[in-house]
Amino acid sequence: VSLHHTTDRVDFSAHIHSTGGSGYFAANVIPGFDGKVHTGVPFGAEPRDLSREPWVDGTDPNEELLRKNVFYGHHWVDYSDGQKGLTLLAAEGKRGFLFDPERRSLDHVLLMTIVPRGEMEISFSNPYFKGQGDHSFHYSLLPHGGDWREARCAQRAQENNHPIHAGRVIGGSAASLPASKSFLDLKPDTMAVTSWLWRDGAYELRLYETSGNGGPVAVRLPGTIAACRAVDFNGRAMARPVVTLSGDAAHFTAQPWEIVTLRFTLGRGGPGRGAKYGQASPYRDKMMP
Repeated sequence: VSLHHTTDRVDFSAHIHSTGGSGYFAANVIPGFDGKVHTGVPFGAEPRDLSREPWVDGTDPNEELLRKNVFYGHHWVDYSDGQKGLTLLAAEGKRGFLFDPERRSLDHVLLMTIVPRGEMEISFSNPYFKGQGDHSFHYSLLPHGGDWREARCAQRAQENNHPIHAGRVIGGSAASLPASKSFLDLKPDTMAVTSWLWRDGAYELRLYETSGNGGPVAVRLPGTIAACRAVDFNGRAMARPVVTLSGDAAHFTAQPWEIVTLRFTLGRGGPGRGAKYGQASPYRDKMMP
């Protein structure tokens, strides 16, 4: 268990040795107050009202699809009454959860183990299928005030799964940039960047709105923006959103949960455009997460 002195987050590392069988391992938390469940989904978030799920009344408790109150989430699950809450930041790649509304108990399913039955399962059976051996999982709890929006759950989950690592790539004596330099500034913090692509002589930046509220957005880059427009996933121009330029910033209004791709070119001195910022990056033809 790790406690941070600068971040209101508790990290857990669980190491499990499984001998197999039929069942599952889970991390469990009991908030102790009445609240509602929300969970992350790709490019958004959704409430999870388990009373409205079409459960199947199965007879085998080890059948995952028949187990009552099981649901799936993307990176995080939050339990909040609007005034306070607790977010579970999921182990990377693990998206199964179970919530018992009577006990107010939330399980994060880390590992399922299966005893092969039938010809098909037996033919595909292997130590991984059976869940045997040593396993390591890393997940976190985030206590917070307010609801999941105020706690910025989507952003905190992304920070947890994809932390920033800094490193020096050139000697300090030859550096021309200041000690602190922001390559990309995006406001508000409810907007998330998913990719940066160089294509056909221009940069394409893809981002999305994570809170379901929408509103004005500003994207600031390290250099004067010569042109910017909204495009679709294939790079074709779109009429909306309308983008306006102001020096090194592009402005537009995002709709709730909207995914926006901006295609822009920079003026002289932008990234990869001359001696001020160094030579063009050898990685500029790659999709960068």
